Amino acid sequence: MRYTPNLSQLTSKFFMNDASKKTKLIEAATQLFHTQGINATSLKDIAEKAGVPLGNVYYYFKSKDELGLAAAEEQMGRLKGLLKSLEEQSQSPKKRIVAAIRFFESVKDRFAQFGCPVAQVCQSTLPATDVVGKSYANVYREHLDWLEAQFSEMGCKKDSAQYARQVLIGIQGAGLLAKALGSPQIISEELERLVQWVQNLA
Repeated sequence: MRYTPNLSQLTSKFFMNDASKKTKLIEAATQLFHTQGINATSLKDIAEKAGVPLGNVYYYFKSKDELGLAAAEEQMGRLKGLLKSLEEQSQSPKKRIVAAIRFFESVKDRFAQFGCPVAQVCQSTLPATDVVGKSYANVYREHLDWLEAQFSEMGCKKDSAQYARQVLIGIQGAGLLAKALGSPQIISEELERLVQWVQNLA
């Protein structure tokens, strides 16, 4: 009997593998840009970490910048997923802000070792002119916009932009100092200070 392949299954399997390789490359780039910096990371490094042949990288991404944009989109997706989850969990803007601050307790050890993944790229590029740096900087803008909206909903509309910056500056500053001194405790202390400040707002 002549064998007739199931083309739909073969096609599905092909595209599943195709998507998996692309996803692995994006995840590998996102991790390496964080742990060793974007400038020190080559496409070969990314391919090796993803377990994908170097030649295949160019099938999905024409350059490191293109892969960097995909990594920035991955970071943006993670942030939006977190913020959406917080909105679904509470109707209180104050509780959402507090939960958003306390989230960083779960990543304090990684921040103390490598710093913030967004800051890592922004500090080694020029976001004003570099497309990858600009895309990573947009993650900060998204975070600030969300915080500002929460403070505004709390009734702090006049000071919402200033308060949003105060939260993000506190978190990022603590992350930078924690990395420099190798102390996650610095992050914990700043997070608690920010939480208390938010909770005491009228």
